[in-house]
Amino acid sequence: MPPDPPTKPGYHTWELHARPIGAKHEPWQTVCVAARSALQAQTIIRREGYESFIDSARVVDAKPDPRVHAKLQPLQCAQCGYQLVGLTLETASVTCPECSYQQSLVTWNPEFVSQPPESAHFLLWLFAIIGLIATVIFGVLFITAMMFS
Repeated sequence: MPPDPPTKPGYHTWELHARPIGAKHEPWQTVCVAARSALQAQTIIRREGYESFIDSARVVDAKPDPRVHAKLQPLQCAQCGYQLVGLTLETASVTCPECSYQQSLVTWNPEFVSQPPESAHFLLWLFAIIGLIATVIFGVLFITAMMFS
């Protein structure tokens, strides 16, 4: 039996890796969100007080898990604990009205950065060698043509 699609037309169920903002030592959780795009899904997660890794976003056919959704908490200031829900975003950050701490909402996580496969390194070297050989051949032909003209 296939899973039910999201209730709103045009929406998809997105699965992302998320964890509470500022909790560097907590493991990433898998969270499902109904949204139109991966960026919108990430924004929804941010509003709930979680950081997410955009490259982990993928469309799934299941509805969001209400047990995982229930764990999400509103965004709080990392310095004073003030509830930051509903504040205006300024260049991917929120400024706390209580303590003026500027909290970034975008994070980079090296855990999820994939390394290129070994074959990519081989192809890079192969193209570099072919380019070098072609340059030498055309250089010799050009110099030969200049000498005999």
